[in-house]
Amino acid sequence: MPSLLPVNSTPPEHATDLVAEQKLDMDLSNVDTHPLTCDAKLLPYLAIAWRVDISGLTEDESRKLIFSAMEIHRYKGTVYAVKVALGSIFESSTLTEFTGERVFEFDAQVILPADPTKIFDNAKFETARKQINKAKNGRSRFINFEVALPEAHASIPVQTGATFSPKFQNELALDAHADIHIQTALKWDLALSTSELLPSEKGDNQ
Repeated sequence: MPSLLPVNSTPPEHATDLVAEQKLDMDLSNVDTHPLTCDAKLLPYLAIAWRVDISGLTEDESRKLIFSAMEIHRYKGTVYAVKVALGSIFESSTLTEFTGERVFEFDAQVILPADPTKIFDNAKFETARKQINKAKNGRSRFINFEVALPEAHASIPVQTGATFSPKFQNELALDAHADIHIQTALKWDLALSTSELLPSEKGDNQ
């Protein structure tokens, strides 16, 4: 392998170059370093190489964030970069930019998925905040997360032919010091028996 050192390099630099050549003179074609397909043990090293923080993230979230790192660094300082960083951690999210006296300030709305296997704690939101602050421009200021829990629906059929469909939706606003641990997914199992209470059936039986 030809040396890339300049002609005026010192002997110690040439010696270091020879050592590096010996260590790198190997076939690396079988080593998978793609963040979406590599061995999970490589993810922390890839995160360091791409300058992203994966603390508190799941393996899938870590892979997505590392994979998006080049795009985030390329468009750093733009709204697009912030959206890519946020979208790498949360499946559904939007940004709200304020005007008037709060110009250059923005919030992030996050809709948590209805998946009981996913946990959203303080560490995950803190990592998301760090990535947002790295991706945004210098004059913008990220304020809060607004977290929307998944909707839950329940249909209750009764023998009169009517159907009741209650709808539940909750929202949670988080500030910079919020200590959170959210486990999503709501499941409603309702079983009602009203046959003995219906006036129409009592009249028919008499």
